[in-house]
Amino acid sequence: MDDAEKWREVGRKAVGMELEDARYDVESALYAITVDTMFRGGDPTADQVKEARMALNLAHRILEEYVAPAAGCEPWGDPVPDMPYGRAKEVYHLE
Repeated sequence: MDDAEKWREVGRKAVGMELEDARYDVESALYAITVDTMFRGGDPTADQVKEARMALNLAHRILEEYVAPAAGCEPWGDPVPDMPYGRAKEVYHLE
């Protein structure tokens, strides 16, 4: 295996580990909302929704930025924002 192939293999494994971590975070966040809260008669909290959104966004970002190009897939729409639009307006004084 030459150096270029070694780097490709390292990249595959690194992205795979990032995507696996993101998958676990998505699963944990959604489990907390569904099983731990809704199936027990409760309503999800804003913090639970925020955590789930952040986990989903990270998984989506990894998939679109690293996995899809390696598979030869076109991006699915615009990149996922780093923060909610309302918060971005406050931070960047866009109003």
